[in-house]
Amino acid sequence: LSDLLKTLDSRKRPSRFKDMGLVNEPGFKQASKQDQYGLWLDERVGPEPEGIDPKVYGKASGILGLRLYPNPAFDAAAKQHWDAEKYYNDPNYFNDPNLIRPYRVGMACAFCHIQMNPLRPPDDPENPQLENLSSNIGNQYFKVNQIFGAELKPDSFVYQLLDATPRGTIDTSLISTDSINNPNAMNPLFNVGARLAEAVPEKVAGGALYLPPRDETRNVPHILMDGADSIGLYGALDRVYINIGEYHQEWLQHHNLLIGIRKQSPIEITKSQKDSVYWQATEPRMDNLAKYFLKTATPMHLADAPGGSDHQTKDQTVLNRGKIVFAENCMACHSSKQPPNISFNDRFSSDDYMRWAREEVVKPDFLTDNYLSIDQRLPVTMIKTNAARALATNATRGHIWDNFSSENYKNSPSVGEIEVYNPFDGSTNKFKMPSGGPGYYRVPTLVSIWATAPFFHNNALGKYTGDPSVKGRMEAFDDAITKLLWPDKRDDKNSIWVTQQKSYLRIPAVYLPEAFQSTLGYRSRIILAYPWLLPLILAILGIALFIFGLRRKHKLLLGGLGVVIVVLAVGLMMLSYFLAGEKGDLVLGPIPKGTPVNLLGSINSQADFSDLLNVVLKTRSALHRIENENLDDAAAAELMKKEVAPALLKISNCPDFIEDRGHYFGTQLSDDDKKALIEFLKTF
Repeated sequence: LSDLLKTLDSRKRPSRFKDMGLVNEPGFKQASKQDQYGLWLDERVGPEPEGIDPKVYGKASGILGLRLYPNPAFDAAAKQHWDAEKYYNDPNYFNDPNLIRPYRVGMACAFCHIQMNPLRPPDDPENPQLENLSSNIGNQYFKVNQIFGAELKPDSFVYQLLDATPRGTIDTSLISTDSINNPNAMNPLFNVGARLAEAVPEKVAGGALYLPPRDETRNVPHILMDGADSIGLYGALDRVYINIGEYHQEWLQHHNLLIGIRKQSPIEITKSQKDSVYWQATEPRMDNLAKYFLKTATPMHLADAPGGSDHQTKDQTVLNRGKIVFAENCMACHSSKQPPNISFNDRFSSDDYMRWAREEVVKPDFLTDNYLSIDQRLPVTMIKTNAARALATNATRGHIWDNFSSENYKNSPSVGEIEVYNPFDGSTNKFKMPSGGPGYYRVPTLVSIWATAPFFHNNALGKYTGDPSVKGRMEAFDDAITKLLWPDKRDDKNSIWVTQQKSYLRIPAVYLPEAFQSTLGYRSRIILAYPWLLPLILAILGIALFIFGLRRKHKLLLGGLGVVIVVLAVGLMMLSYFLAGEKGDLVLGPIPKGTPVNLLGSINSQADFSDLLNVVLKTRSALHRIENENLDDAAAAELMKKEVAPALLKISNCPDFIEDRGHYFGTQLSDDDKKALIEFLKTF
């Protein structure tokens, strides 16, 4: 699925930003020749920077955020087997799980967070200079299927799922899967000091007590989209490094990579502190990283961008009206400056709050050190945006990130029911949100909102321009803000992510043993190592029972049972060799064009066995008919709609398919007030 060494292919450098959304590192050029191992890697122009130990930090790769390390496992035997030509061109060769590559590729935070600076955009996004880059804006152009699925073909369902993922988003629970397809935007980081001032007291327990400030009750900001990362800034930063491979030896023991099915368990902070030298090396650096963001994460004002003022009104009357509209309709959630004596719930009905807000918003320093968010978790029943990210479970009790969420989060009550649209019959149904953490979104900041479109946690509101210039950003902002305030202009049902062609779910034969073992545990190794053993034992038992039965009174019953056991042994033999990867790839399909990707991407593998079995049988029957009867796209879609979709919807972790719905606050305003509000937002 993913090979970051191939992502580094220097022949892709001229269009990396356009195709993948990655940032070409200044000081490099496209390779003029292959390296000593036959790989196409960017070539440095000029000397290496001083003071960077390559044994610790690796060498720059030519893509910001990816670092190259020599692979210590690349010994003489690996060198003898290595063939760069096959590595680039032969799927049987590069898909071999035992293939040892010359380099390891390390990932830094910059990979997902550095992008073009809105205030100093480059003339050519494929060739930026350091002054054209920002470490706070977040990678709004990231294209996940080109980065992590470049070897996939369009007839692969995984390709279709990743291709549907909007630019600038990634499902951070894709690897340690929660069985929900929930890509979310790369967070911009602004006004961190003001954000920390908004942190609220929450209770922590377990491993979180061993991270600063080591208090049972502490003020915590809410880092992730759903507010789950809630034990403090240090814990949030530490968790990211585990998620990108810092202590993978332990991390991978607590979840079933990509596949899920097997129940997760928490990775423990105390064990990481004790046993991982990488954690031990990283944790002391978190203080400096936090200080860095405190210093650098400042707002980027449109007025300071080249030509930015051309996109702003000169009419002070309009701007003043926009401030009042903001105070009356947005400020209760989108300002870190709030009166101390009025509760959140009272802000929506209190005359005192409205008077205070109207006076506060016109003050000259209103935007100074204002995070433009209350940084609280609010129920998705209130926000009404797509619920996928709010349903994430990795930080719930007993799951992989248990140690990184507060007790307040884990003990959160259910927010109730949401309404979801059924794309197969057009009905609207109720879905009960679970308790124990899921069901909430934290309030996003509006700082520099002009530069961060498309909107929503999934970047689903507004068009993607792919243009980091001021003109390109304003085109994206204008489209997104128009759709936000005039919801009739949204894509609505057309925002549902669907497959663009007939596709198949394939697991190459070489990966089947690993997938089988990771799902059923190490006890399954005997089947993989000796696929003939259990069938042979069963066959001997069946034959013995058949012979024994011939000598007994009930010979038909016993003999028949012996025959059945022998037949089962033959079937088990075929299955065992298949799971051992000796009978070809696992292929499921065809999956019809137009199938919602989340119908298959959010299956609850922990559902009742009877419901899961029903899905398997109905899906197998439908796919068999589609293939054997050579049904066209329309007929195949109709069959899926009638036979398979109801069963799949019943076991869906998130049957919420419309991506650009929700956040209808302000949509009732007059057109003039909406336009005035937009002008004020451009000053943030």
